Amino acid sequence: DQRSSVLRSTLDLLFKTGIANIMNNMIQLVSLQHNTRSRGTVEAVSANAKTAPKVNANFFSDERDLEEQLTSMRTLLRLLNTDPVQKYVFPGEDFVPAGIPLPSYLTCMTKRPGQDEKAIVLPCMPEAGSSNE
Repeated sequence: DQRSSVLRSTLDLLFKTGIANIMNNMIQLVSLQHNTRSRGTVEAVSANAKTAPKVNANFFSDERDLEEQLTSMRTLLRLLNTDPVQKYVFPGEDFVPAGIPLPSYLTCMTKRPGQDEKAIVLPCMPEAGSSNE
């Protein structure tokens, strides 16, 4: 399975950088969305069960789903700014040492000049103005 090899190689790379120590001193806040109203489609493209289907997730096609997700994210951000959580907030240093090549979906793990984010979202969002492909 292609996803397994990509995930495995990415994790191997990250653990070689010493990120395990960082991961043991951080928290992960997650916002799950239940009872979504948006509907997508899954379409078989072959009679072969090993062939991946064509998937159109159609996330946030119902505006209420996006509103609920934004409300959840605002709640997580308020939690992120509470005193007990602050010791786990981005320490102002790179998660990955300089010179370690990273796939584009992990580049937000390195700090850039002027960056003041308190959290990172993986996979990394594309830079402003970049292609959405």
